[in-house]
Amino acid sequence: MPHSDVFVIGAGPAGLTAAHLLTKQGISTAVIEADPRYVGGISRTASHGPFLFDIGGHRFFSKSKEVVDLWKEILPNDFITRPRLSRIYYNGKYFSYPLKAFEALNNLGYVESALCVLSYLQKQAFPTENPESFHDWVANQFGERLFSIFFKAYTEKVWGMSCDEISADWAAQRIKGLDLWSAMSNALRNSIAPARGPANGQQIKTLIDSFEYPRKGPGMMWEAAARRVEEGGGKIHMGTRLDSLRWNANTKRWTITAVTAGGDWKFFTAKHVISSAPIRELVALTAGAKIFVGNDSGPAHIAAAVRIPVLVIFGSSHAAVWKPWKAVDAAVVQNYFDCNPCPGDRCYVYEEPRCILSITTEQVKVCLESLLRAAAHSRT
Repeated sequence: MPHSDVFVIGAGPAGLTAAHLLTKQGISTAVIEADPRYVGGISRTASHGPFLFDIGGHRFFSKSKEVVDLWKEILPNDFITRPRLSRIYYNGKYFSYPLKAFEALNNLGYVESALCVLSYLQKQAFPTENPESFHDWVANQFGERLFSIFFKAYTEKVWGMSCDEISADWAAQRIKGLDLWSAMSNALRNSIAPARGPANGQQIKTLIDSFEYPRKGPGMMWEAAARRVEEGGGKIHMGTRLDSLRWNANTKRWTITAVTAGGDWKFFTAKHVISSAPIRELVALTAGAKIFVGNDSGPAHIAAAVRIPVLVIFGSSHAAVWKPWKAVDAAVVQNYFDCNPCPGDRCYVYEEPRCILSITTEQVKVCLESLLRAAAHSRT
């Protein structure tokens, strides 16, 4: 049975980057990839005859020098600088993006443009305090009128949910550093003196007007990364899909079961496992379980979403906040202390985290048996 220090699930950008950095350090690494032909995941470049097709547009732009240096290390001689060509279609007209001031002014009209600025000024004077939704955050940054014109319909079409249901934190991350004034000043600069050459690391990400791109598409990057992994002694098993993971507390090793496209079984062992597989695959594996037991609320929520009974062991966590939401069969094992709940990064009262250490196996066993009986009863 092949053994490695680290086992990586998925040969997409995350998985291959991890494998590359590990093999550079001389750490034995094995990778499985479900696709029998292509690496790169949704950043792959597929071929048909003499033609190459990029699966989705993947710009190579980062403010992190470390990330850019890694790209150049993997693919040192095959990046080319390309101009960005993006358009917003609104009210029968195309708007350049990043915006060009005079074009936007003419397309929107002087009256509508003035109303947008007034709407922005009103929001600056009377902002929504502590914005909680995408709607609140964008309206604060751009005004209610521009939100309705440019942001609302597009966002709801792409993400399939109301802007009032999307978190303000998500909006701040996606449109970081951008508001109406920065967009207007950038648009004016683009109209008077268009930028030349690639964007520098200080520019707002959504406003870049050129970017670097691998000569033969983003898949070229990840094919090169795969070659480097194998040159460093790593093994990449193509056409191999994860079936199960099992941790042995005695040997301190994972046993991994995988199946090939031809139906053959493969078995691996590893000290550590990194998963970059799509969340839907984790959900599919979880759906085959009879019950979930653990102290991590993330997997617990996934299990509850596919109607698996859930037993969560909490120490300092606020159970009412972190337990699976609207789960059919769920239970929490927790011993309450006067200091609960707390931030949880360390114990602020005792030398050791008594809240979690005080939980006994008997408590878990009793709750587990009760939960399994309830789950069995609900299925009858």
